[in-house]
Amino acid sequence: MGKINREFEWMGSNSKAIAILRVSTKRQEEGVSHLLQEEQIKKWVADYGLDLVIEPFKIAESAKDSEHRKHYHRAIEYALKNKIRHILFYMGDREARNLTDNEQNEKLVRQDRVVLHYVRDNKILYKDSSESDFTARDYQAVGHKDFSRRLSVKMNDVMRRKAGKGWFPNNHAPLGYIHHFPLDENGRPRKRGSTIVRNPNERVVRQVVREFELCAQGYSVAVVRKQILEEGFIEPSRTHLYSKQGVEKRLKNKFYWGNFDWQGIEYKGNHEIIIPKAILDAVAARFGHKKVRRKESEEKGIFSGGWLRCGHPECGLQITCEHTKKKIKASGEHKEFRYYRCSNSRGIHKSMRGTYIPEEELLTKFEPALDRIGISDNVRKRASPQGNIYKWTSS
Repeated sequence: MGKINREFEWMGSNSKAIAILRVSTKRQEEGVSHLLQEEQIKKWVADYGLDLVIEPFKIAESAKDSEHRKHYHRAIEYALKNKIRHILFYMGDREARNLTDNEQNEKLVRQDRVVLHYVRDNKILYKDSSESDFTARDYQAVGHKDFSRRLSVKMNDVMRRKAGKGWFPNNHAPLGYIHHFPLDENGRPRKRGSTIVRNPNERVVRQVVREFELCAQGYSVAVVRKQILEEGFIEPSRTHLYSKQGVEKRLKNKFYWGNFDWQGIEYKGNHEIIIPKAILDAVAARFGHKKVRRKESEEKGIFSGGWLRCGHPECGLQITCEHTKKKIKASGEHKEFRYYRCSNSRGIHKSMRGTYIPEEELLTKFEPALDRIGISDNVRKRASPQGNIYKWTSS
């Protein structure tokens, strides 16, 4: 790409322009990179009489893979739709680090639909640029792609080593945690070497703990979400962002138990566990085993329906019925047995061994109480036999 032609032969009759300011990460977005690019580009616009029709597109996303550049492609589509001729970048690598976008933009240039400006490089590419300018841009694109590839390999090695030391390498910490960056000699946060720590905003931590607590008590994900909203943990303006899917994903995230996955390998984390162990055990019991859906007729036992409760003073939860079939050796027939136990969704019982009671045993325990139940003459007179069934009549 050659130096700017001072006669502005690339301008044509259309001076409308947009600027695309790109950084790779959200952390860079909060720094000076966007501001630096914007200052240089606005000076360029003023020097050459371009008409910046909209505020610069400030994008924070990688340029390595074309299919992942949603914001970038949106900006290009905006320019084409509104017949904006000039697209300004700070440097060549701000445009692309992949050959797909490089080729696509060259087609737009050769069709005279756009003119590409590289402000820091003091270069312009337009329809009548020389072939050597296009070739030079291709070589630069290959160099940008090679840099991106090498950087990716290096970062993968760094992240894998970090995970091996027990520190979560992902940029996005799970809810209830934040990245803590150590300070340099000047007291400023370093850009690398972060660790995962408990979020100092205790309200956020309490929200996560409350989600797990409600789940441990046996509530569904939908009810957990509803209760969190009713208790005011979520600002009204953000209610639409608080989804059941997000809650369920959190409740199943092994990070809260102290582990995490990275590139298909599970690691033991060094981060603080913010959920009490008893609650974690109860939630794990709920999600750790896939429930088998039985027919309604199979689910019902004599004592089903939730009217029996655990007698433990700290528990008091519903007694549930479980079914099993066993083969009788003597006869060869299969017989169904029903057992009852506490649901233990709060994790009060450390072990359920020895707590399963057969239905027959429960029946014998109820016999003394049933023997003491009598029917008065008035009640008996209000019932008339109909076969083996008694039909109750109104008084």
